[in-house]
Amino acid sequence: MKDELRPVVTPFDGRDNVVYTLATWASAAVFITAFWVVQTTAFGVSEGGEQLAVFIAIAMIAATFVLVWLGAPVSYLVGRRMRRVPGMLAHVATFWVLGAAASVGVLWLIFVALSPARSPFFEPVILLGAAVCGICTAIGRLVAFGSRRGHDKRRQSRPRTVARPPSGDI
Repeated sequence: MKDELRPVVTPFDGRDNVVYTLATWASAAVFITAFWVVQTTAFGVSEGGEQLAVFIAIAMIAATFVLVWLGAPVSYLVGRRMRRVPGMLAHVATFWVLGAAASVGVLWLIFVALSPARSPFFEPVILLGAAVCGICTAIGRLVAFGSRRGHDKRRQSRPRTVARPPSGDI
């Protein structure tokens, strides 16, 4: 009777976390590529700067790959903790906040490292970058939900086989 009152369980296992992490990285790679295409097209690059722009974009995509996998254990734990929370919106919003909050510190460190004065400062563009990172994590969570839903539908549509004992054992 008590089990009937519990909310529907939303699984978040290792497979879901891998899907989430790869989808987050892929969406970040798309945003990074789009940013660099717009940046180099709108403002142009100096002669020979195309290679540098491509190198920076590839380096950012590679760094993002490492960073999302470093955050994968945290996303796994948050997803497991939220598995009894009904509704997709709460999950997506939580993962957006998680991605945005985690990226603020990383973006701030990058800005300090790239600053000529090496002095700590806070630029509004850090918040914009954090919002984009939050969007990427929210997209990753949506993809994980879609993947889980498709996986569950395939599992339910498979015919169940009943193990029968060998004919001579009855």
